[in-house]
Amino acid sequence: MGKPLHNQQSRFPFDNLGRLICAVIFLLCGLLSPLPAAAQTGSITGFVVDSVGNRLGGATIRAISGPGAGRQASTAADGTYLLTGLPAGRYIFRATRAGYATDSRTVNVPAFVTSRVDFVLREIPQAGGALEGVITRSGTGQPVPGVLVQLSSSVFSQSTTTNSEGRYRFSNVPVGTYRLQASRVGFNAVARTGINIRNGRTTTLNFAMTSRSSELGILQGTVVDAEGDPLSGVLVRLATGASRGQFDTTNSLGNYQISGIVPDTYTVEFSRADLATATQANVAIGPAQRVVLNAVLLPEAEADASIEGVVFGPVGQLLQGAVVEIIDGPATGAFDVTDSVGVYRIRGLQPGTYTLLANATGFGAVQRFVTVTESANLRVDFVLPSNQLGNGTITGQVTDASGEPVADVGVRITSGPVTGRVTSTDADGDYTILNLPDGLYTVVFSSPGFDDVTVAGIEVERNGIAVRNVTLVGEGGGTGVITGLVTDSDDNPLSGIRVEVLRDAQVVTTVTTNASGRYTASGLATDTYSLRFSGTGFNTELVSDVEVTDGATTTLNVQLDESAASTGTVRGNVIDQAGRSIAGATATLVAPDGDRTQTLTDADGDFLFQNVPIGGPYSVEVTADNLEASTRGPFTVTAGGDINLQFILRSLPGAGSIAGSVRRSNNLPIEGATVRIVAGPARGLTTTTNASGEFNFPALPPGTYGLVATAPGHRAQRRNVIVRAGNASFTIFRLAVQRGSAVLPQVRLRR
Repeated sequence: MGKPLHNQQSRFPFDNLGRLICAVIFLLCGLLSPLPAAAQTGSITGFVVDSVGNRLGGATIRAISGPGAGRQASTAADGTYLLTGLPAGRYIFRATRAGYATDSRTVNVPAFVTSRVDFVLREIPQAGGALEGVITRSGTGQPVPGVLVQLSSSVFSQSTTTNSEGRYRFSNVPVGTYRLQASRVGFNAVARTGINIRNGRTTTLNFAMTSRSSELGILQGTVVDAEGDPLSGVLVRLATGASRGQFDTTNSLGNYQISGIVPDTYTVEFSRADLATATQANVAIGPAQRVVLNAVLLPEAEADASIEGVVFGPVGQLLQGAVVEIIDGPATGAFDVTDSVGVYRIRGLQPGTYTLLANATGFGAVQRFVTVTESANLRVDFVLPSNQLGNGTITGQVTDASGEPVADVGVRITSGPVTGRVTSTDADGDYTILNLPDGLYTVVFSSPGFDDVTVAGIEVERNGIAVRNVTLVGEGGGTGVITGLVTDSDDNPLSGIRVEVLRDAQVVTTVTTNASGRYTASGLATDTYSLRFSGTGFNTELVSDVEVTDGATTTLNVQLDESAASTGTVRGNVIDQAGRSIAGATATLVAPDGDRTQTLTDADGDFLFQNVPIGGPYSVEVTADNLEASTRGPFTVTAGGDINLQFILRSLPGAGSIAGSVRRSNNLPIEGATVRIVAGPARGLTTTTNASGEFNFPALPPGTYGLVATAPGHRAQRRNVIVRAGNASFTIFRLAVQRGSAVLPQVRLRR
């Protein structure tokens, strides 16, 4: 017979000590249990570029599938982005930008690691054509920023301003002949006429502007040491602005004078090998103005102060890859990139007042003003707000009454938190407007041959996507359609053929054949029409008396004959003395009648002139900043011929250069790494590496330079290089991968 239950329990007394031991065991089990899965996160970073390698700001990278689906980030002006806090797992990321086809990548995101993911977006052909170019200063080849460029015809007018590289561009320009006018204070106005804009093509027009001496300014002053004694041999250089690169050297009295300065706002740099470099930003020089700017240079040994700190996000997260830069003060241009725990350090500073700017992809920029004393180690932290622009999207498809997509429809925001934003539908009738703050919007859709459609009350939530599909109806309520196939004499389909629909000799609508040679013109009222077919290399064909009935589809197939005119091709490649490709060089084709056609070399140093009329003599001249020009010719172009030229551009006499490569620690090249000159006579110049990890700074003044190489997900590295006149210096950066950590270490900074 079993014993009573209370007797069994009495063999194992559960006193207070036992309870305490059990409680400790339960506590330890809780502490030793695995971290929640939500803590296992990683990041992705990289670049978004177009089909020729130009970096694209304003693109959106979004996780469309995976554990963190819906997370997104936007690229900064330099095409970089950083998307953090992604739960580990397999993802599909998609990059989008208005006017470009999307690009998707499938990526495994491991925990605690920042992975490199780059995207390439191809531009979607728009209605009409484009005009672009670079404006330089005659005699120096330096780009001219701030030029007002106006493009006009009897029915079209648009204006823009050149950027810091002297570049301008007009997009979606209707086909026709135009006049261009360029004007800027300090320069004589330039006019160009007879500029032909063709459908689907980009016309390049580069030209130089001559300065107007009566409006040029003067910068002068005296440079002394800490005791007030004059300093000779100090290089005083304009580091930024329209007259960037102009310089003078102080005489025995410490005096300097730089004349012939184009009115602009400048950063002025004072440097001598045995002294700490000083920089003064925001120096405004007006038309015909004489500005006095004095400077004090201290010994290099006294420039031992530093600024360091931590960059946080709005909820206290540590931001890796944020850039903290000195934008004003004695060391303007110095910068650092935060590491995996958000820390930056800028060393080697002399006493003075500084302006710091911190920014990171997806966050708003913050500016701070600080005063640095001798040998001080100053801590300055930043908290960056969320991007105030917003990441909302309006997207959808535009079709006609028969359900066919309508390309090249103008889509414009006319009211809401932001107005004036414009895009157009692609070949599938799709449109997307990105980076919108939350709120209510009104959007207008317009296209030749259709009535405008206004859609009001489109609600965009923060980081949300509002879808609005629109149907366009032909002017007068027509729903008739003309469609067909365009082929050559051998029945091969022809893409890119322009099809104009005319009624009473007036163009009602214009469409273009697709890759299969098909076209569709919709929204037509009952009437009799004419269709005009045209394309490069083919005779124009006009078909009259095409009857259209409202609600019905008329089929019209056309065969085009090849044009009797024959053309050839002129191409070439441009390299430097070391055999490296030169991107952005200007190639000019000079025709027998003196007409000049210009284009720029691509990332591989290649240029191409197509459809060059047969005959000659032709010649090609190639120029690039701070390099000797080179000319090839004369030569003759034959029917179907292909002229291939090679150019080697040499450094100007007395100049040197710095070339090299940026590699990972395993010696693999890093494409898209940024290399910046942070010290020396050409401080502030920046370039990026090509697919082989190579970079090049041509035509540098002799001196000692400091270079810093950075790349997303890698630790920055500095190299010092000596440049001698007529010599090419070479250096290699090897960047270590910068990895995250499950537990962030405590940040300790010197005070």
